[in-house]
Amino acid sequence: MRRIIVPVTIRNTLDPIHEICFEASVDTSARWLTLPTAWRSHLGELPTIRTQQSLAPNQRLVLLDVCGPVTIQIEGFRPIVTEVIF
Repeated sequence: MRRIIVPVTIRNTLDPIHEICFEASVDTSARWLTLPTAWRSHLGELPTIRTQQSLAPNQRLVLLDVCGPVTIQIEGFRPIVTEVIF
């Protein structure tokens, strides 16, 4: 199976000077964009909308911060405003 890598820019919608640019692997079955916790500070003051539990690959329950709003721009597509998980 072929792996698809795309350029992505994520910007704090409320404070657009704060953004992260990176290359990401496309997962067509993903429901959320999940980012490393260490990247959160690069997006400035980003409010936590809620905290939710999720099952990690090792079958442990983990707490995740759902934050936003962020603007996500995938190269070749229109930007969308949504939430991300840390």
